[in-house]
Formats: sequence, C-alpha cells, structure tokens
Amino acid sequence: HPRLGLCFDTCHAFAAGLDLRTPQTVAALAARIEDLFGPGRLRVFHLNDCPNALGSRVDRHAHIGEGHIGRTGFAALLREPRFRGVPGVIETPKDWKTLAEDRRNLAQLRRLEAAPPRRIPAPTGAGRPASR
Repeated sequence: HPRLGLCFDTCHAFAAGLDLRTPQTVAALAARIEDLFGPGRLRVFHLNDCPNALGSRVDRHAHIGEGHIGRTGFAALLREPRFRGVPGVIETPKDWKTLAEDRRNLAQLRRLEAAPPRRIPAPTGAGRPASR
C-alpha cells in the first residue's frame, strides 16, 4: 500500500540481532530494508543505543554512543546515503523537566553526522611487498 511506512528502532533491532556497528553492516541493512519494503518506505528512526550485547533480546535504551551500537554505528547510520533525510526521534532515558539528556544526545548525533569518517590504520606490515 502506498501509505505503508516503516519506523526503525535502533535498540530493538540491535537487541534482535541486527548488527549496526559498522558502515558495512549499516549499508547491508539499508539494502535489506529497500529489498523488503521498497525505496522510501523507511519514514522514521527511533534513535537509542543498546546497553546489552548484540542479539540479547533485552530492550533497554542507552544514550547515543554509550552502548554497544556505539558512536561508529550511529555515525554509519547518519551517513548512509539511503537514510539521508529520514527523521529521527531521540528515545533515550531522560529527565522530563529539563530534557538536558535530549540536548546532549542531539549534540552527539550532530557531531557524528558532521565528523569526517575515521580512518582505520592498516595492520602492521600492510602495504609492504611480500618477501619472496
């Protein structure tokens, strides 16, 4: 149906076993969502880190970058081209009187989206010709 849309909760997915920790796994997720639901069906993210291990089946939310998805995983989500323009709802623990945690999490998300991708150093010995 043309009005069908998908809300993707990062903690729920991670706790269910979907690895969101690397650009490669996030790209695979984007492709899978498009294959299953069609392009443009992802309408919103619930953004929350997961304090429990991948596949734990425990839905507890953590602040952005403070769980097992981590800053690298959220940076990958925010930079994935197929997810550009998809809004997100910060769904983390909070003090409803001040919402200070939401401001902190929003600042963290903005930093992760804007920061250049990190270079992973090559393993020791990489790039040298093999000895014969």
